[in-house]
Amino acid sequence: MTTPPLSCLFSRYALLIQLENNYRFTPRKLLGVHVMKKRQLSRLGYKVAEVPYYEWLPLLQQSEKKRMNYIQSKLRDADKTAEMEKGYLTT
Repeated sequence: MTTPPLSCLFSRYALLIQLENNYRFTPRKLLGVHVMKKRQLSRLGYKVAEVPYYEWLPLLQQSEKKRMNYIQSKLRDADKTAEMEKGYLTT
């Protein structure tokens, strides 16, 4: 029996904390350098999850459990996005 390669067993995640100055003022869109960072991390094989400041700030008033649930949901979203991109690139 052969063992699967480590790349099948583990995933690499990048959690990007997007601060207020990473965005244009109106409309609220990421600046080019930050879009490029996301793209490069994705091409390097990372599953990229983002935490925008405007979603995180209200959570600072919440419990640690709610904040952890939020981050876990972002990581699950990164999994789904990576799988969709993988499927898109192979077809």
